[in-house]
Amino acid sequence: MRIEELAPQALEAELRGSGCTYKVGPFVMRVRTNAPPVVQFFRGLYANHAHAPGEFAEATVDVRLQRYARKPWQSIARLWLDDTSPLNPAPSHHAPVLMEFGLNWVIGARAHSHLLLHSAVLERRGRVVVLPATSGSGKSTLCMALLSRGWRLFSDEFCVIRPEDDRAMPMPRGVSLKNQSIELARRFHPHAYFTPILHGTGKGEMAFMRAPRDALERVTETARIGAFVFPRWEAGAALQASELSQGQSFARVVENSMNYRALGERGFHCLARIIEAAPSKTLVYSDTEVRWRGSKISTAAWSDVPMRLIDPTAQALLLAL
Repeated sequence: MRIEELAPQALEAELRGSGCTYKVGPFVMRVRTNAPPVVQFFRGLYANHAHAPGEFAEATVDVRLQRYARKPWQSIARLWLDDTSPLNPAPSHHAPVLMEFGLNWVIGARAHSHLLLHSAVLERRGRVVVLPATSGSGKSTLCMALLSRGWRLFSDEFCVIRPEDDRAMPMPRGVSLKNQSIELARRFHPHAYFTPILHGTGKGEMAFMRAPRDALERVTETARIGAFVFPRWEAGAALQASELSQGQSFARVVENSMNYRALGERGFHCLARIIEAAPSKTLVYSDTEVRWRGSKISTAAWSDVPMRLIDPTAQALLLAL
């Protein structure tokens, strides 16, 4: 059963009671809250995720609204993870962001059975491209562009690698969008569900796009890693892709790993095998449009245009990926 199949009253009762347990890729999570904004946010963003009542959860992410004990007596949101509070409280209307941060914290800090990289991950024709990057590098923008052109979403936040066979595991969740990338994503995906915009967060304006249904239906289909691409968006920059040596690639991937050191020798050998087999490139870009003979091509027609007819800039983007 999917979350969307629960009656609204039943879902709210779960969230306000012992919590709603659901699947996020290979992990089982539980969310509990007394905050109406989180109830609405969760119902919209996680509608296509599998409901998993009774299964063992990695952690309980509990977002609670409470009031200051003294002036100004306003309502604040506080995150609790199994009776610990690892993040600072936030204004009550930012409670949904606190929930998402809590989910990221749990996976990054506790999921040491897998090698975790901070990156977007997309798959096409059985080949995964990993986009490791820091916040603000244009990772999510490039992810949105590729999703609109037939790539499958593995994750916008984590590359989850199974050390025993070096395969990437899908963990599709809502795609986190900030500032100008929100409107760009709406243009790429006019029929997708977007959460309301949250203003004034620590990262500016934020919104989330629901993970595509087909990505969640194929959540058990792992894939090999075919390439690492380190993107950087620069306004007005000409598109440029350059090769990285295996040593450079290894160092940069480790910088973007959440738990490489925690896995010790197992993590080293896993990553070394993957780097040896998968080429790595840096990619500087500013334009995600595809053009044919000087004219923009619609998303629907993009995959039908022969490579030789696409302009050199678009070819460079495709070849880099």
